[in-house]
Amino acid sequence: ANEDNSSASVKIGCTGLTIDFDAPEEYGTNAKYLWNFGDGYFSNEENPTHAFNKEGIFDVSLSVNAVGSGQISSNVVQAMIEVHEAPVARFDLEISSTRAIKLIDKSLNAVEFAWILDSEEKTSEGSDILISIADNTKCNVELVAENAGDCSDSLTKELHIIKAGNQFPQLNLSV
Repeated sequence: ANEDNSSASVKIGCTGLTIDFDAPEEYGTNAKYLWNFGDGYFSNEENPTHAFNKEGIFDVSLSVNAVGSGQISSNVVQAMIEVHEAPVARFDLEISSTRAIKLIDKSLNAVEFAWILDSEEKTSEGSDILISIADNTKCNVELVAENAGDCSDSLTKELHIIKAGNQFPQLNLSV
């Protein structure tokens, strides 16, 4: 009987997750390898590196044809890969009054959000946040968006508010 020494471990990450796979060394130098990454991609390399670019749960298997003994051992499952769609941080601004600006979250694939204004984290109940404005305010606004798979993306913009007297504020936003 052929013992399967590889332990199946679950790896969790986001789209773009790149993993190095290593074939067990017991097959010798002339063995032929066929890796099936479970996402429609294959490799004949002994120790391939593969990037998982779509969401899903993938079983990776390895078939080996050992030269000499001629035995084929198949479906050596190396790992189960769980891939979550990576988040994309995006936000918009809206002037809600002469004293406040609303930062509106427009992120994709995200469930948790953190707003950071000039290195200070602001908490908000929802994903949007209101900030009060003084005359001629300049600050860096960063939004960190996280998904269920603990992957995050962040976007930082410099916000410049120009307000003269009682006029409605004007916004300049630069990335």
